[in-house]
Amino acid sequence: MPINPAQSSERSTSRFYYGYVIVVAAFFAKLLMLGSNYCFGIFFKPLLTEFGWSRAITSGAFSLAIIMEGLGSMLMGRMADRYSI
Repeated sequence: MPINPAQSSERSTSRFYYGYVIVVAAFFAKLLMLGSNYCFGIFFKPLLTEFGWSRAITSGAFSLAIIMEGLGSMLMGRMADRYSI
């Protein structure tokens, strides 16, 4: 199917690149994810009073979550390399 020269010139004059929208959206998604993951210290005392847990149990739960995140990221990285996700 031949390309119409009028259509190709319309595409080249458009200065908006949609890839920048994807980059900005990914940046804010990552910012939100990291912000919610590492704001644990802000909610530490309210968690203690709400659930009646000790500081050791509350810190241990967060430590376990971070360790599982690290182990899971190694597994997901290996799967992404192997299966080209």
